[in-house]
Amino acid sequence: MRFPPFPLFGAPAGPPPPPAYTNSLGGSLRRFTHEQIAPQVAVVGSRIDRAVRDLIARYNGLEPQDMGKRWVICQRVGGYSPQFNSIIQDPSQLPWLNVSNSQDQVTGINPVQNEYRLKGTFNPDIAVPSGDKLGEDTQYVWSTTFYTDRPIRILGLNLTMQSDLVHWYMNPWVYGVHAPPSRAVGQPLNDMYLDVSVDDRFYTSTRSKSEPEIRISQTSADIYNPSQTSPQEGVDIDVRNIDIRIPQFSRVRLSIMVPAYDTTYVSGWNTDLFGGSTHAPYANQSYSWTVTTAEAMQ
Repeated sequence: MRFPPFPLFGAPAGPPPPPAYTNSLGGSLRRFTHEQIAPQVAVVGSRIDRAVRDLIARYNGLEPQDMGKRWVICQRVGGYSPQFNSIIQDPSQLPWLNVSNSQDQVTGINPVQNEYRLKGTFNPDIAVPSGDKLGEDTQYVWSTTFYTDRPIRILGLNLTMQSDLVHWYMNPWVYGVHAPPSRAVGQPLNDMYLDVSVDDRFYTSTRSKSEPEIRISQTSADIYNPSQTSPQEGVDIDVRNIDIRIPQFSRVRLSIMVPAYDTTYVSGWNTDLFGGSTHAPYANQSYSWTVTTAEAMQ
């Protein structure tokens, strides 16, 4: 009795079979025509004519599965390195603006349209402004937008805030002596906000009508540490494995917010915690962000 040869260690017992026939749209050729056209099969003119008629009818009546979107991965990047050195203790505030608009910041007699530039940024250690005046404590927001005229999908978001504690940016990412009431000395910072939202299509300048898509808030800085050797080098927020659908003709807004506590409180935002010098909270670190999207091909 003879047995067929047995493959050793998973090796194939002979040459691999030829690949199955496929077409550009996938599936069997019978989706296009009922004519059997294959090697070693007689083909006459009438059969070719019928096959061509079937193909024309098929392409003139495409099915939904034939029109799936194709996507291209794109990345939008940006950053900001504040002007700062031992001489300039209070660099230019722009592009950072107060989270709350006040009447003395605009012209005219009508009240401001947007009381707040960003939704959901409550901080128990920062007083809500009363009237039209802001106290010493506030929050600063940097917003940037991009417009898309086609549907996109947000697949990832990254924000890196970097400091070196030696030359330029002195944020050690912890609270210091006389920490805000809701925080403790040496506790990692947990009071910044990262927001991605879509402006309302009909009221693009009305912040209360914007639609938040991604919100990262009050997350401890020690969770996002870009360095394995020096835990005080910065914060790296990396959001992956998401799929957020953004409709066409949308204006997407990326906002970063940092707190500005009363000068009686000490945190990594406004001091180096060593020399005790006070810095602008938005200028104590550098910023770099990336938004990864998939864009539909046209």
